[in-house]
Amino acid sequence: MAITAENAVASEGLSFEESFRLSLADRGIYLDNAQEAALSTLSLLVTGGKKGGWIKSLFSKDDKRGVYLWGEPGRGKTVLMDGYYELVDTSKRRVHFHEFLRDMHQRMALLSGSKERFKIATKEFCEGIDLLCFDEFHVHDIADSVFIGKVLEALLSHGIRIVATSNYQPDGLMPDPVSHERFKPTIALINKHFDIVHLDGKQDYRTQHEIDHSCFFDPLDARTERAFERLFKAMEPQTTIEVCHIEVANRWIECHAVGRKAVWTDFDMLCKAQRSYVDYLDLAEQFEVLMLSGMTARSLENPNTVKRFLWLIDVLYDKDKGLVLSSERNYEVMLNNASGVDDLNRTLSRLHEMSRTFKSPLP
Repeated sequence: MAITAENAVASEGLSFEESFRLSLADRGIYLDNAQEAALSTLSLLVTGGKKGGWIKSLFSKDDKRGVYLWGEPGRGKTVLMDGYYELVDTSKRRVHFHEFLRDMHQRMALLSGSKERFKIATKEFCEGIDLLCFDEFHVHDIADSVFIGKVLEALLSHGIRIVATSNYQPDGLMPDPVSHERFKPTIALINKHFDIVHLDGKQDYRTQHEIDHSCFFDPLDARTERAFERLFKAMEPQTTIEVCHIEVANRWIECHAVGRKAVWTDFDMLCKAQRSYVDYLDLAEQFEVLMLSGMTARSLENPNTVKRFLWLIDVLYDKDKGLVLSSERNYEVMLNNASGVDDLNRTLSRLHEMSRTFKSPLP
């Protein structure tokens, strides 16, 4: 049921906030104090269901255009944003931040001969949208950071309302000291145009259940190899396990086996090699389950390898894809000992949740 500014009260006499709580309660979700405060802020950004129909509120008074939800992993940021997205009746789009960057870069590549390509690509993306929801707004790449500032400014100039989630407060974005200085104008833009909401609850709701180890295997021995073979055959009974190649983002990847829904490849092939979130988005769009074997402590000594693994988990989690992982030792111990890790808590939280949602076909 979509809730608009006009029908929120009329719908069984419920306000937007009451309707929001009811929709979550149907799934057994109840808001804590920090989430209630975030809901109060989100409720101010309700649309009347037509272009230009945004409710006049503190956002218009203070030149605000959106809500920036930040906090530790598992505090309900995405649940709040998705619940808001489902209920609000307007022209809208919800994207993972990596997916958005890929979309914009692809649009600009198609316009490579135009001096106005950025302006045209942004206008095309904004066409007909009143609300844009960004999941996992975070920046670690200096090349992306400059681009993001331009895009964000353009979105705001088009009158797009934005809801974003992040593990970082705005002043903590782009944490590298040298790069952070260059990103300060974008941070100032966020602080000026967004209402900043900190979800500071103590509970990581993803880890309140026991982890299911049916998709995590260690050590890297013959027993683990046989377990991977059995699992792949259970998911893909008509597929032969043999070395083959698939095309991902216009490049080839060697795999142990490729089925209709599952693919099995090596950790080094996806994370040690020069890959980007574009590769991982393409992979997630081709398959339902990724089987990744051979994560070693030596591989994790390279901060870039760790960074790519974290990107991979972000994409798989956001696309609701399954992961099966084999590692030299317990994956959590290995990641905690890895070099140059940013956002590790988010990754561990997401791996925990992914283990619960993966449905192993083995008895």
